[in-house]
Amino acid sequence: MEFSTSAQGYTTQSVMSSIATSSIYNGFTTQVLIPFVSNAANSPIPFTEKVRVAITIGSGTDSKDLSPSIDTGTCGFVLSTNSFPRWPPANLSDYPVGWEFLSSSKKLYSGHWIPQDVSFRQAGVQVKSQIPILAVEDTVICPHYQATDKNVCPTPVGEEPPAVTHLPERISLFGVGFGRQHDGQPQGNPDKNAFLNIVSINNTPTASDTKFRNGYIITREGIIIGLTESNTDGYSFSELNEGMHHATHPLDWQPVSACIAVDPMASCVEGTALIDTGITHSYLTLPLDSPIHRHDTESPSSKALVKALDDGSVVHITFGTGVNRVEDTFTVVNSTNTMITDHTPDMIITTLSAPAVKPPFINTGTHFLRTWNVAFDAGGGRFGLKRV
Repeated sequence: MEFSTSAQGYTTQSVMSSIATSSIYNGFTTQVLIPFVSNAANSPIPFTEKVRVAITIGSGTDSKDLSPSIDTGTCGFVLSTNSFPRWPPANLSDYPVGWEFLSSSKKLYSGHWIPQDVSFRQAGVQVKSQIPILAVEDTVICPHYQATDKNVCPTPVGEEPPAVTHLPERISLFGVGFGRQHDGQPQGNPDKNAFLNIVSINNTPTASDTKFRNGYIITREGIIIGLTESNTDGYSFSELNEGMHHATHPLDWQPVSACIAVDPMASCVEGTALIDTGITHSYLTLPLDSPIHRHDTESPSSKALVKALDDGSVVHITFGTGVNRVEDTFTVVNSTNTMITDHTPDMIITTLSAPAVKPPFINTGTHFLRTWNVAFDAGGGRFGLKRV
C-alpha cells in the first residue's frame, strides 16, 4: 500500500466508502444513550480522564450503586469484593473460578465469577443487563505471567514469590471490549460484556424486540446501546473475522484489522488495532527491522523502563481491509501539555518483534475518541468509524 505525503508526513484522508447502512439497519429503531458520569476535568477536554458510567448491581435491598471505569481494552466487569452487596455469598465455591491479567500494568486478578443484575442509572429509561462479575479475592503484580498460568502467578527459580494482596479494595473496571481473549483474558467472552447482554430497555425484553440490533457506539457524550439506521448514518464499516469462541459465543469477533506505518517506513505492515478507553498512552508493535526512532522512558502503567517513539514521528493507521478502510494520521508529541485537544496519545510505547512471535499491533489509547466515534455491531460482526 502506498501513502500520499506532505511536508509534515502522511496526510490524513478517508478512502473508505460507507457500506449502505439502510439495507443492514433498516427497521432497527431501539436505542438508548448511557451517558458518561459528569467529570469536570474531562468535560473541556474529552477523554483526558477515565470515562465512567453510573450503575447499580443487584436489586432491592441487595444492591449497590457504583461508577466504574469503562475499559474497551478488556472484557469483563472486575470488581472488589467490598463493592458487592453481600460478601461472601453462602455458596461461593459453586461459582466458576475466574482470573484476568492486565498486560499493561502486569496485574493478575483472581476470584470467582458471580452472576449479577446491572442497571444503568442515568440512561433516562430502564436499562438492565445480566452478566457474571469477577469478584477479585486476590491481586498480584506478576511480571513473568504467561497465558498458561491461568490464575496463578509463577515464581522463577531463585526469586522470591511476589506479594499477594488478599481482598483488595478500589478495583472497579468495566471491561466491554471484544476480541481480547488472547491478551491474558481467556474468559473474556461476550457473555461477560454488559453492553452485549442487555436484557431489557424501557421494561421491554430485548430478546423479543425485533427493532433491537445488538451493538454499541462510543461517543463523547456516552455509550449508545442498540444500532439503528439513523445512529449508524455516516459510519464507515468493515467486516470482522469470527472470534476463537464464535461457535459457542456468536457475538465473539476478532479485533479490527489495521495496516500500521511510522515515518520513515516505506509501507505499512498488516496487523490489528484496539481503541482503548482504559489508557491515555499507546502501545505499538512493529517488525524487528522497522526504521523508527525511539528513546528510553518510564511506562505510566507499570513504571518499567520502555522504549517510546520520538517526538515528530508520524504514525499512519489504515483500519479495515479492501475498499472498506479508513485512514488516520498523527504526529507524536510526548507531552500531556502539548496538543492536548488533539487525538495524539500521551506517548507511544513501542516494541520491535518478529511477527511470528508478536504480530504488528497498535493500541491507540483513549485520545483517539476525540476525533472518531466508534461503532461495534456484535450481531453482524462489523466495526465502524465516523469522524466527528
